Amino acid sequence: MSMNLFFIVDKLDWAFGRIAQNIATELSGFNVKIVCTDDFKTVADFVMHLDKNVKEKSILHFFWRDYLMEVMNFTQRNPQYKEILISNIVTTHIPDHLFTYDDIANYERRIPLMNFVDGYFVTSGKLKELYSELSDFPPPHSVIYDNPEIPMSEVKSYDNRDRKKLVWIGNSKWGEYLGYQDYKGLNTIVLPALDKLKKSGYTFDYIEFDSSKGKTDREVILKTLSDADILLISSECEGTPLPLLEAMANSCAVVSTDVGIVNEVLPEKQLQYIVSRDAEAFYDSLKGLLDDQRGLEELQRMNYLAYRQQFVDGGLIADKWALFFKDMCSKSQNEFKNIFLREQKAPSFKERLISKAIYNLSRLALRLNLMNTLKQYSLLRKIYYKVAGTTTNQVDYDLLDEFYSNATEDKEVLAFYSAYWSGVATSTASFFKDDSIQYPYYSYEFPQVSTHVYLNRLAEKLAASKTLKSVIMSGGTQLQMELAKKIKALSPKIKIFFAWHGSPAQWVDSSQYSTFDGWYELYRGRIVDGVISFKPELDEILNAYGIRAFSVSNYVVSGTSFSKKLAAPDSANFRVGLFAAMFSWYKNPFPQLLAIGSLKGCELVTNLHLENNMKWVTSNIKLMALSENLNNKRFIELLSRLHVVCYVTNTECSPMIALESASVGTPCVVGPAGNIYKGFPELELYLVEKEVDNPTAIRNRLQLVRDNYGEIKVLLNAFVLEYNSRLELIKEKMYKELKQ
Repeated sequence: MSMNLFFIVDKLDWAFGRIAQNIATELSGFNVKIVCTDDFKTVADFVMHLDKNVKEKSILHFFWRDYLMEVMNFTQRNPQYKEILISNIVTTHIPDHLFTYDDIANYERRIPLMNFVDGYFVTSGKLKELYSELSDFPPPHSVIYDNPEIPMSEVKSYDNRDRKKLVWIGNSKWGEYLGYQDYKGLNTIVLPALDKLKKSGYTFDYIEFDSSKGKTDREVILKTLSDADILLISSECEGTPLPLLEAMANSCAVVSTDVGIVNEVLPEKQLQYIVSRDAEAFYDSLKGLLDDQRGLEELQRMNYLAYRQQFVDGGLIADKWALFFKDMCSKSQNEFKNIFLREQKAPSFKERLISKAIYNLSRLALRLNLMNTLKQYSLLRKIYYKVAGTTTNQVDYDLLDEFYSNATEDKEVLAFYSAYWSGVATSTASFFKDDSIQYPYYSYEFPQVSTHVYLNRLAEKLAASKTLKSVIMSGGTQLQMELAKKIKALSPKIKIFFAWHGSPAQWVDSSQYSTFDGWYELYRGRIVDGVISFKPELDEILNAYGIRAFSVSNYVVSGTSFSKKLAAPDSANFRVGLFAAMFSWYKNPFPQLLAIGSLKGCELVTNLHLENNMKWVTSNIKLMALSENLNNKRFIELLSRLHVVCYVTNTECSPMIALESASVGTPCVVGPAGNIYKGFPELELYLVEKEVDNPTAIRNRLQLVRDNYGEIKVLLNAFVLEYNSRLELIKEKMYKELKQ
């Protein structure tokens, strides 16, 4: 008897629905039923439908994993329906690159989801490699390509017509709400390449299906592809670009970035037209194809045959689906389901309200630089800590106990950081590497609290270690203070150090001083054994005051590689970056803005959002304002596409932005406080501006970089290797003491 298999999709005529229908017709050994979530007004209605219609053990396959997450959350709150998910096999698949570690908050939200499913597969080799490295998720079962039914067209009219047909399909505004800029590449890649072709004398017809401007019937797109010559794919990232499959099925050649399954399914001769993501590379490839009629025809035929062999003949895709489901049926019970759906005492409305309010207000306060102002008033500070410190922690750390056991096992040195403060987290993880560990685990857990559900267990685990010599509390949160006290009480032999990412210059803000003073009090009380300062040379002063201290710096992060073609700057083309977490005296925004705004031919890329009455400052230059939520990987990629970064600040420790710029070969102008180039006199001459409050001096410094760009780039390459080598020696010396 065939097992019931429910394909859960959004709509039949959307991508998931088309794939489900095609697989259902070819899948043998299963009784397939397709359920559309769009047919239900609420998740509750959908769950009740399953409760009524799933009468025997079945497989529930969710094409969109986030709908399963909604079902899980609903069922957790309504345990009378939990058997639907516990008694049946629940699966999903990953067709995209969303919600991975580069987007930490959304990644964390999906950890329960990916452990809840009985299994999942991915739709490309790139996704398999990515998900196999995500330690919080089980690895994927296999790679199975997306396979909607596509009408095929082998016959083309190869009439040597002068005007070839080029097609681009996509949503040019996709991802803007997530902070992406031209993610699909239409405006910065395709259109400039086509414009250059026209100026070079080439004639062609260009057809654009931009869904941001209006929806086009699929039949119209397929009809166009059946008569087209070349499909253009210019995305930054894709799961499976369905236009690729539609183009192959209709005998089109392809010029594409290396996304999704492009380099997995295209024939070998076509691979030379998988190019870097820049307009010049697209221009070169299109020029070559337009000049070679015979080669173009051969590519078109080969793409058609490759599509038939991999997606049509022999039912290979359906066989992989069948194997996946058979393997899922033979797996043992997934205990995580019971853990996730067990009855829990729900937090009260008041607790939920307070917790959400504290989270949102603290995030807002950080963005607006209000946190320090709030906490300098003693009454408000007491209220703040009392409310924040008593909110219910809803994370189930039973599920994370194994992680902490493995992460702390056999360690001699451990550095703890809170993922809530992203700058400190990045700094700590890059310096201490495998000896670093986040606590609390999730980035949304507020660390300025005195109690935590896992605090005692973690302290006991660390105190019981037979190898642990030193613990570093990086950033100095209130929760780290409590952890330090408990570790010292349980195991006095373990040394504890406060890793300070601040500077004495910041003590003019009372909250900055109170943080240091709190740790200094623990030092005087022999709970803390010393300070690790990320401010170079500060150890000499602290030691002079009788405080045992080390000084280190952040590393230039290595291994970052982005394809780019950035022409040398000139008076008409000079891309300058200016970034700061907040408008504050620390970051010195206005002298820098005035300097950059007076540079004609300059394009400013910034995350600073100017009020209307201040926009005159940048009225003479091109301005690109960034979204606030650019993740670290995308930010570093952005740095690689700038000629220079301006970071002339009033106070710094070891500025990550200057080091990240250096990692991708982008010069960063700094002030004396952020001088990462100390000991490298040639770079200091070019990149350190001493007059931090002098816009004219900063402007002249930027012009100096522009005029000596090539030489500075060469010096930067040598600097990175030498800087990291020197820092490694400092770290080794410190580690010898930490391990005693």
